[in-house]
Amino acid sequence: MFRNDRDMNAAALPVENFALDKESFAARMTGALPHGIVKSPENFSDLDFTVEDPMNMKAVDTLVFNAAMDMRRYMHPEGTLYVVLSERHARPSHVMTQTGLVDNITDAYVSGGQDSSLRSVFGIELPYNDLSYHLQDAYNLSITPAQRKFLHLHDPLGHIFTRAAMAKKYMGEMTPYTRNQRFAAILRNKTPLVLIDAAQKGYFVSYLDECDEMAAEIADNLYKIDLACEDVLTNTSAIGHTRGVVIRNGVMAKRLKAAAKDAGIVIAGTGINHLGNERKSLGFKTSLPYFLAEETGPHDRILTIFLASARDGLTPENITSEGNHDKITSMMVRGLTDTKYDEVNEKDFSLALGASYGHNIPQRFYPPDIPSPSDMYEELKHLLASHSCAI
Repeated sequence: MFRNDRDMNAAALPVENFALDKESFAARMTGALPHGIVKSPENFSDLDFTVEDPMNMKAVDTLVFNAAMDMRRYMHPEGTLYVVLSERHARPSHVMTQTGLVDNITDAYVSGGQDSSLRSVFGIELPYNDLSYHLQDAYNLSITPAQRKFLHLHDPLGHIFTRAAMAKKYMGEMTPYTRNQRFAAILRNKTPLVLIDAAQKGYFVSYLDECDEMAAEIADNLYKIDLACEDVLTNTSAIGHTRGVVIRNGVMAKRLKAAAKDAGIVIAGTGINHLGNERKSLGFKTSLPYFLAEETGPHDRILTIFLASARDGLTPENITSEGNHDKITSMMVRGLTDTKYDEVNEKDFSLALGASYGHNIPQRFYPPDIPSPSDMYEELKHLLASHSCAI
């Protein structure tokens, strides 16, 4: 199923051969590039593309959607497709690329008769215990240690967190406006949201929390680190430390796998370093895609989409680890605007990205509906009161 510049018409693709051939995939993608996308002159791989106009969001949305749909179509029907999109956290264009894929996959799911292979879930690089800290620090609600550990279990779709985060934003949150546009799309499409990162010891506190049993186990298995020990709190459990990033990659891989359940497509948005960064000693076998490939089943496939950031020197040839895995296919997208959220009026900038769609600008580029903070506060108070015993 390919998307052209005007509609959602499906191309008839053979499904007899479920062995996904990477060379054939690359040939199909290169042979049907959206208007405004060309092969990159750097030619880092067979799937190295450049958008000619940095504000042409439509072309990038189309390229990403076509890649996901082609891979989903050709892979084994019992497998799950994991689409891992890199981002620079301060780039609205990167956030909107994820939002576009959420919208477009849902459109395909609905127009395709709700084919279960197109049912999606979104995994976001946020600590899995973030709901409890958001209630505490943004809403001034009292949270017990027991509640902090288990509160997320009472939000299985992630939509309580989504609405709470929209109603009262994070302190110091990057891309606050386009982040809310992404959250609004998740709610509008009824897409489950999963917070996949390792738990942290506080609101924007940069240490992993031993209450996250998954993180604690991985830290012990990989490095013999005890996250509860005081002597590591200023060292290797820091979320930006090389070992901390590797532990988080292992945690995120496990949570993405667990999130799949009945979904045919799992979309994940994560910082570019999690796809591997040799400059930070993060080799291929420590990356999120590699851990995910090792964690998942034989019919599952992983499509990584590397949004290159030339402004920071974060281009494939500069940082990407060498490596290969039968389940992993990597696509490079260069040329998308590198503008940061604090350099522009983010609301106007998002609409300017949507202008590449001409007269048919999708809803996601317009101002999102924000839940009432006071109503959200009452709902969250009720949540804590009604589940205090169960928690």
